[in-house]
Amino acid sequence: MKTRSLILVAAILATGSLVGCSGHGASTAQHVSSAKLKMDAIKAATQWQTSHQAFLAGDLNKALKHVNIALELNPSVTKSHVLRGRILMEQGELEEAGLAFNNAVAIDPNAVDPQYFLGVLHERFAQKDKALAFYTKAVELDPENPQYAIAAAEMMMDLDRMLEAKDFLTQRLNTFEHNAGVRQTLGHIAMIEKDYDKAADFFEIARMLSPDDYGIQEDLARAQVQTQDYAGAETTLARLMSNDAFKERRDLKLLQATCLIKTDRPVQARDILFTLTNDHVGSADAEAWIALGNACYLVNDLSNLRSAANRVVALAPRRAEGYLLRGLHARETKDFPNAERAVRQALAIEQTADAFMLLGMIYQDSGKDRLAQASFEKAQQIAASDSSTTNGTITNASDAADLPTE
Repeated sequence: MKTRSLILVAAILATGSLVGCSGHGASTAQHVSSAKLKMDAIKAATQWQTSHQAFLAGDLNKALKHVNIALELNPSVTKSHVLRGRILMEQGELEEAGLAFNNAVAIDPNAVDPQYFLGVLHERFAQKDKALAFYTKAVELDPENPQYAIAAAEMMMDLDRMLEAKDFLTQRLNTFEHNAGVRQTLGHIAMIEKDYDKAADFFEIARMLSPDDYGIQEDLARAQVQTQDYAGAETTLARLMSNDAFKERRDLKLLQATCLIKTDRPVQARDILFTLTNDHVGSADAEAWIALGNACYLVNDLSNLRSAANRVVALAPRRAEGYLLRGLHARETKDFPNAERAVRQALAIEQTADAFMLLGMIYQDSGKDRLAQASFEKAQQIAASDSSTTNGTITNASDAADLPTE
């Protein structure tokens, strides 16, 4: 009897529950729909994470597949459209990437990432003005992020708006007091303006702020060479080239050799330059052969000086350096007629203070004191002139034929 009553109660309860359901169907359906949306959002987030990891790993096809799934599950997420745009941009699908970024902007006009990547996209299209507008918008939306300010300034530089770029970053130095990239960019501007002392100062501060950034160290070394701080540059280069990624770079080795020559270590420089000129690339590297000739002259290695001079003339017959090296060799071997001839060949190409000084010394060695004095005066005139010379080279065509004669 007890069992039967329990069954009856259960039946009544079941019936009641069914009646309740029939009375609240819309509410239940809404609840189910809300739960599905939440579940889709969770699944979309998981797909986004998988896509992002694949993107960082360089697996673009996998990344695109999963971000597309994320967008199917939840198409209103800004960052999913941004990620899809970045993937497509890396795949070279620039038009589709632009659509993705614009979709992100349509969802959230105040989102900074789509503005920034639209700037990157238009930069790739070589639409510099549009790129700058997007970068500037990114700065307005997130003024605390130095990446956006640097991108905007670099675009101003590309547009030859150098003063504007400098002012733009200088005004933000207090905000980005501890950011190396801002000072590095200001250093680049100073280098373009040929204010090498200021550039070196900016790069030095940037190096202290980011001591493991090898790009900054390279910038600093080049600025130090321009300021004739060869000892400092050689130290910076030694630090830079201790890294495996930089130690075999030919341009850095050549710069290091130049610094060694300038700091009275020509033997070390010559060893580096022998290595640089001793392969199939170096055999055609005129700059390396010129530096080798200078190092050989300083250590009185006349045989290799002659070889270097001949190589430079063969590689770059329209450059003055090869003939000057020939002149140095001929003077050291007391072949004064050929020394004079070689230097005059150099002067016919480019008139510099150094060339006139060498010609004066050759005349002096030959006992031609009047010609020697005229050559020395010409060298002084070039060295002292700021309006008609650039780095000691005459630019006035009327001066080009004004050589001392008998």
